[in-house]
Amino acid sequence: MRLAVLTWCGVATLGISIGALSAAEIDVDELANLSLEDLMDIEITSASKKTQRVGNVPAAVYVLTQDEIRRSGANNLPEALRLVPGVHVGQIDNNNWAVGVRGFQGLFANKLLVLIDGRSVYSPLFSGVHWGLRDVLLEDVDRVEVIRGPGASVWGANAVNGVINVITKSANETKGRLAKLGVGTQGDVIGSARQGGEASSNVAYRVYAKAERRDALEFQGADANDDRRSERLGFRVDASPSTDDTWSLHGGLFANRVGETKSVLSLTAPFSGTAESNAAFGGAHLLGSWTRRLADGDEVTVQSYYDRTTWDNGVYLGTDYTIDTVDLDVTHRMTLSDTHDLVWGGGYRLNLIDTENGDDVTFDGDRQDSLFSGFVQDEVSLYEDRVRLTFGTKLEHNPFTGFEVQPTARALVAPHPDHVAWVAVSRAVRTPSPAETDTTTRLAVVPPNGLSPIPTAIDLIPNDDANAEDLIALEAGYRVQPTPALNLDLALFYNIYDDILQPVEQTTTISALPPAVLTTQRLENIGEALAYGFELGAEYQVQPWWHLRSAYGLTVIDAEADSDSTAAILNAEALEEATPRNQALVRSSMDLRKNVELDVTLRYVDKVERFDIPSYTTVDVRLGWQPADGVELSLTGQNLFDGEHPEYQSEANSPVATEVPRSVFARLTLRF
Repeated sequence: MRLAVLTWCGVATLGISIGALSAAEIDVDELANLSLEDLMDIEITSASKKTQRVGNVPAAVYVLTQDEIRRSGANNLPEALRLVPGVHVGQIDNNNWAVGVRGFQGLFANKLLVLIDGRSVYSPLFSGVHWGLRDVLLEDVDRVEVIRGPGASVWGANAVNGVINVITKSANETKGRLAKLGVGTQGDVIGSARQGGEASSNVAYRVYAKAERRDALEFQGADANDDRRSERLGFRVDASPSTDDTWSLHGGLFANRVGETKSVLSLTAPFSGTAESNAAFGGAHLLGSWTRRLADGDEVTVQSYYDRTTWDNGVYLGTDYTIDTVDLDVTHRMTLSDTHDLVWGGGYRLNLIDTENGDDVTFDGDRQDSLFSGFVQDEVSLYEDRVRLTFGTKLEHNPFTGFEVQPTARALVAPHPDHVAWVAVSRAVRTPSPAETDTTTRLAVVPPNGLSPIPTAIDLIPNDDANAEDLIALEAGYRVQPTPALNLDLALFYNIYDDILQPVEQTTTISALPPAVLTTQRLENIGEALAYGFELGAEYQVQPWWHLRSAYGLTVIDAEADSDSTAAILNAEALEEATPRNQALVRSSMDLRKNVELDVTLRYVDKVERFDIPSYTTVDVRLGWQPADGVELSLTGQNLFDGEHPEYQSEANSPVATEVPRSVFARLTLRF
């Protein structure tokens, strides 16, 4: 009911705005909106490591463009990802987010692979992405390519439920100067600057800097100690030394200092509580790529990167660690005939993990892990390109489970230019991480009670025999443009998970000092789950100056444990209840005049039963004004109809969650 009322109010508000503009002089010819046909012609590379039109990809894909990011008023990537159908985003506190695709949402969503320019930012230590580390200069983002569903046949292990690839702009597209300052009602201050230009006729560059300060939110009416201070520097160089060669080199470094309110466990009274702490994390990366265009449209791309991440008193129970990653990837695209387009390649990755024990975490030792991989994918075009068949597989050898094969078979049928249907079947795996195979973690301390006169400590012990979690995914989709002004996109999925790691009770002992019952659990491959649902998106060009977009997603998870273990049964229930079942979005983008923009976003998110979080509806409004060339002023209100609400709760051994408040953010952007 609440959603219906807010939707009606939003439509009424838009109607009033239109009425007020009826006498305005609007030069629609100067507006820069993409047509719906142009949107389907956007090219992506994440689906198969080659350039493809969105409309021709046999997968559930969405491209979040730079213009959408700018007009959303987002301050970071997770906020921008709220606009993508099928992506679940829940803010935990100022520094932590739970992001997932098609279920299994969490602080470390271990079935979602995230890349920045093809560089994996999926943690090899904890299995997942820590979004607080993965900040970028949003103005430099060209697009965010989101693949809902397995991408393992191209990207390998852990691309189980989806792939998010953040593609930044070439230095050729960022010439000139940019300066931006934003301030918010929650004490937020974000400033950034960029300089771009030409070093020679065929070499372009840019350098940038970004600094951010966020004051703490509230937890149970008090300061949550989740403030944030961060600085980031980076550069990019792009060159075309010949008509057949291009290369790129870019890198950056960052340093963050954040506050956290952590859960504290003890074998003496009061046994559990919270404490404030401060963490520092930083890192650096350097990525280089080279592409050589060969005869007949063939090309070879070589990409390599180095990445370092360091934590001091980090998010995982005060853990200190350093992760160094070196990666080399080679891709060759070749045209075998008029009907066969083949892409194949191979890669090597080395992860060096240096750990120190935390408050309640003990590591078995440092690690040096090597990953070898190869892939091949063939696209066959039939019947005047109206039918396309895609077959491919990824072959990998990892240090945890050995050799893994992750194939896919896809078919796309386009009987008419305005109608496209596709189906797919794929296998993907999620490999264990050192946090599961090499780590002992204290999960909880139960105070004395009627069952035990002394406290009970629950420890999760390592399992170095863990196997990979397995997915068989069945997908289908249909895209149609019934009128030049309307696009519809439907994607259905049925995911079958096997060998999910779930905790099983192992041993019980008694310690003398202090007196306590010590129980252990171990993760074993005993879990099964079904996840099914669909995402439906619609885009409607009401007028050349008014664009409407809506989306609805349904995700249902049915999990169980092949065990009578109480811990495993409870964990299966948690998997079922950790993701909102229903999500809906309605977004209106209007160009009131050639230099005035109004964007209204209405979002509904269903309850999260695992944490007893009720459903909520948010309304975000952005008003943008360009008073002169190169000058942009904007005012963005987030969560305007609600004082504050929770979106996700802390999991075991993670920071205590806060509530998301109403906020207003003002920005000034200069381009010169």
